[in-house]
Amino acid sequence: MSAATATTAPAAQAVRRRRTLRGALWVLFAVVIWAGWMVTTRLGVATASPTRLSAWDITALRFLVAGLLLAPVVLRRGFAWRKLGASWFAVLVAGAGAPYVVVVTWALIFAPAAHGGALLPGTMPLFVAILAFALLRERMQWDRVAGLSLTVLGIAVLLGNEIWRPGIDTGGNAVAGDLLFLLAAFMWACSTLAMKRGGLAPLHGTAVVAVASLLLYLPPYLMLTGRHVLSLPLAEAVFHGFYQGVMTSIVSLIAYMRGIALLGPARGSAFSALVPVLAALLGIPVLGEWPAPTTWIAVALTATGVVLASGVARALAARH
Repeated sequence: MSAATATTAPAAQAVRRRRTLRGALWVLFAVVIWAGWMVTTRLGVATASPTRLSAWDITALRFLVAGLLLAPVVLRRGFAWRKLGASWFAVLVAGAGAPYVVVVTWALIFAPAAHGGALLPGTMPLFVAILAFALLRERMQWDRVAGLSLTVLGIAVLLGNEIWRPGIDTGGNAVAGDLLFLLAAFMWACSTLAMKRGGLAPLHGTAVVAVASLLLYLPPYLMLTGRHVLSLPLAEAVFHGFYQGVMTSIVSLIAYMRGIALLGPARGSAFSALVPVLAALLGIPVLGEWPAPTTWIAVALTATGVVLASGVARALAARH
């Protein structure tokens, strides 16, 4: 090895370490926003307060803000009608737009944030894999099968505990919330497939969903509620509008994509396994929700399943 090569090798390693660190920080930032989204949404709709927001209010605030901010993207790139077609456009908007947010918000009325953290990010890869196999005939590697199997086991543990011991830590309503979480995960998986089929960039797809939801959801919401949105508590409306419409819809996406660009898809998506853990931990001080032991088991199973399903284990094995 030449002297020049020996000199540049440590420098290259230092560059790679800094790149990895930056990527990890970007993805962690996105993960914290996602976990905080479930906790803050439950805080807004499930607290025993006369000024609490409804699921319809949360959804309206989210897409009022996100739709207006992302409108320039749609004006520049369009609604992607030709790429998607009417059917897949409807799947994309329903699966990631206002209907999805309404379902998740209603789920958080019934079930703790820790359940949402375990079921949403855990079962989204499961449903994506099932739909991809059924519709696109995509084959699954061994680690993905193992990860999805652990996810199914985590779902069984969570639902089984609530069915056999209802009301132990959730007031007896968690099963309804858990089923809504599963429905929301299926809806998101369908929208993911629609984006993949249409070949949309993440920011473009997010903008299409946000603007379409603004145009389709806000008019009937205003017609049915009148000026109700103006009577919402100002502090809560501003907070949820900012967190839902800016942090969750836009900032988290940008942070995640920056992290993926630096880390690679497999290692970057593996960080999603932290969402169940962070949602459960944040729920303790913010909501006063102490997860039951079975909930922690389900969180551990689904988090491990997400790591395996992301392909990071296979990528590391191939590198070695």
